[in-house]
Amino acid sequence: MSALIDTHLDSQQRFRRRTNGTIDYDHYRQEAMMLRQATRTEFVRGLAKLIRPLAAVAIIILAITVMPSDAPQRQDAVAMSRAMSPATTHLK
Repeated sequence: MSALIDTHLDSQQRFRRRTNGTIDYDHYRQEAMMLRQATRTEFVRGLAKLIRPLAAVAIIILAITVMPSDAPQRQDAVAMSRAMSPATTHLK
């Protein structure tokens, strides 16, 4: 009979209780909320470690695709600028 009472007391001591003897559910709700917040924070940090390099790669790919590929050659550019510019006069 003594062993039965001891196990019953041990099981009661595992739970946090209020002064009136009831289980303190508010304490366990608060603890669960903190654990969920910690899990969310850890998840977001892990996701950020993955997103940063992917964002950098996406920016590089976007810059490469937007870059003009048919840029005029240097000689053509000089010839075009002379043809388009008005006649210049040289002052002596």
